Amino acid sequence: MEGNCALCQQRKPLRKSHYLPAALYRLVKGLDGGGLAPIHVSRKSSVATSKEIWAYLLCSECEQRFHKYGENYVLKNCYRGPADFPLQTALVQSGPPIVLPKARVYRTQNVSGIEIDKLVYFASSMFWRASAHLWKDGEGVLDTPSLGPYEEDFRRYLLGLSAFPAAAVMLVNVSSRQKPLINMITPPHGCRVGQFHICRFNIPGITFHLYTGQRIPKEFYFDCTHHSTEQFVGFMDDDELFVKPMLRLLTTSKPVGKLVHWSPPRRD
Repeated sequence: MEGNCALCQQRKPLRKSHYLPAALYRLVKGLDGGGLAPIHVSRKSSVATSKEIWAYLLCSECEQRFHKYGENYVLKNCYRGPADFPLQTALVQSGPPIVLPKARVYRTQNVSGIEIDKLVYFASSMFWRASAHLWKDGEGVLDTPSLGPYEEDFRRYLLGLSAFPAAAVMLVNVSSRQKPLINMITPPHGCRVGQFHICRFNIPGITFHLYTGQRIPKEFYFDCTHHSTEQFVGFMDDDELFVKPMLRLLTTSKPVGKLVHWSPPRRD
């Protein structure tokens, strides 16, 4: 199909662009061990499905840009199974963390095996993709977050035409558990908090948070994985990082299909 690529804005043959990376679906299916299909959760509904959401959105060159500058690295270094969580291993081996009341924070600048630029690029591509298109599944248009006036800034950043937006803060948090809860997919979702917006999404073992707005508290920039000079990455129990936010979504979204009689797994 030929059309205007949403990223480079040039008229080219368009590829089937996935809302969530196809490799992520394959990873979650493998980790699940053949049980319940990956759980797709939004504020409207939750459903166990192996059906991938896609649209003719990007040209081949832009798809490859996303793979090269973020997706390939992140999906190889997230939680991939017992004793296979490269990003967590690199953090633990990097040196002593900063200990906070509910979390630990690692300085990752110049740490071998940790490529902050690719973590931030991947997350930015996911948030931009959610905002740049009206994604649909079998039930209609998905409830996706909007980057509002900053969507163009992120598009230019992803193309390499400008720096990471100044009116944005990215926080990357890694699960401290040896076996995170991994058979759920959380697409980008967000809300307004005071005078700024926050969006987040999860992949196995990692949560990405994005704050946007002109009135983000200055102290947030000191913790920002991108803006901070020491490139901080959070390290915390995924009951706080992943499970509790997910369960909050599950309790407010409408269960569909097999999930009508399904109960979330208990934690150790």
